[in-house]
Amino acid sequence: MTREPGLYVAATPIGNLKDITLRVIEMLGAVDLILCEDTRVTGRLLQAHGIKTPMRAYHDHNAAQMRPEVLEKLQDGAAIAIVSDAGTPLISDPGYKLVRAVRDAGLPVVTLPGPSALTAALSIAGAPTDRFLFAGFLPVKQGARRGALTDLAVIPATLAFYETGPRLARALTDMADVLGERRAAVARELTKIHEEVREGSLADLAAYYAEAGPPKGEIVLIVHPPAEDDAPADLDGIVTSLLADHSVKEAASLAAEQTGLPRKQCYEAALAWRGRRGRPDRTEARRHRFRRGQGARQPYRRDRGGPAVRPAADRARGRPVHHRVYPQGGRAAPSALPVRSRHRLGMDTPSPSKCLAGGRLRRH
Repeated sequence: MTREPGLYVAATPIGNLKDITLRVIEMLGAVDLILCEDTRVTGRLLQAHGIKTPMRAYHDHNAAQMRPEVLEKLQDGAAIAIVSDAGTPLISDPGYKLVRAVRDAGLPVVTLPGPSALTAALSIAGAPTDRFLFAGFLPVKQGARRGALTDLAVIPATLAFYETGPRLARALTDMADVLGERRAAVARELTKIHEEVREGSLADLAAYYAEAGPPKGEIVLIVHPPAEDDAPADLDGIVTSLLADHSVKEAASLAAEQTGLPRKQCYEAALAWRGRRGRPDRTEARRHRFRRGQGARQPYRRDRGGPAVRPAADRARGRPVHHRVYPQGGRAAPSALPVRSRHRLGMDTPSPSKCLAGGRLRRH
C-alpha cells in the first residue's frame, strides 16, 4: 500500500482485537514507525495481524524529548503512525502536543478513525446523545472532584467520564451529592467477554459499588442531563430575600437547600448581589463598628503623618499616650513606654524603692 509522508492518528481496538479497520491494518504495515504508549500492548495487536513495523514508546514521560526527533523524521519525508493502548489516540491520552507541533510545522496529519470507549458507551447507555460533554478523569482528591462536579452541574447535557475501579464508589457518591438525583450508567469491559452496563440512580449505583467492591476493567460513566421539567429557580430573588437577615455564607447554604442548586453557585450569586448593592456583609459591618469605637475595645489607629496612638477615649480617662509605632522607624524614649515594654526592650526599669510614694508601691 502506498502512503504519503505525515503523521497518521490510528484508532485501535478497545478490547476485541477484531475491532480494527482494514485501513488501519494496511497503514500500520506501511508506515516507517509506530508511536505507542506501551510497546508490549501494541506488540500483541501487531502480532495478531502480522504487522512487523518498528515501534517506539511515546508517552507523557518522554514526550518532550521525543517530539523534536519525530518532527525531524517527518520533515525528512517519513510516515509515522501514533496509536494508544486502546481506542482513539488523544481522547484522554497523550499526543495532542505532538499533533499541534506537526501542524505548526506545516506537515500533514491524517486520521484513521475507529473504536472509542466514549462513543461505544454513549451508544448503549440510553442517555440523550444529541448533546454531551466528555470530562475525562475526575480529580483524585475529593475536594477537587466535588469542585469539578459543581462546575459541571449546571450544564444541560449528558456527562461522560472515564473512571477507575478503586475510585468508582467514591466518585458516584460525590456525584449523587453534587449533581442530585440523576440516572446514570456504568459501562465496563466493553467489547470483552465480561462486558457489563449497570443502570440506576447515582445514589443507588454508589451504594451498590460501595458494597460490591471495586469492579475490574476499563470504566466509562455516563450521567443523564438534568430533567427538562425542572424549572430554573429564581436564585437572585431567593438570595436577595435571605441576605436581608443572614450573612453571605448563611444565605448561600439556605439558598442551596431551597433550590437544590450547588452551594458554590449560590455563594457566587450572593457575592454578586452584595457587590451590586455595595453593602458589606455582617462580618465587615462588625469590623466597621469596631473601628468606629462601638466594639468592646478600640484598636490602635494611625493618625495622618504621625505615629499610632491610643484613641481619644483613653486620654479622657487620664491614661498616658504611649507612642509605639514611628513612620521613620525611630525609637520611643524610655519614659514614653510602660514599664513592661521597657523591660521587654531591655531598657532601664526603676527600682521599687524609687517608686514608693506615701508608703505604697506605685504601678507604672
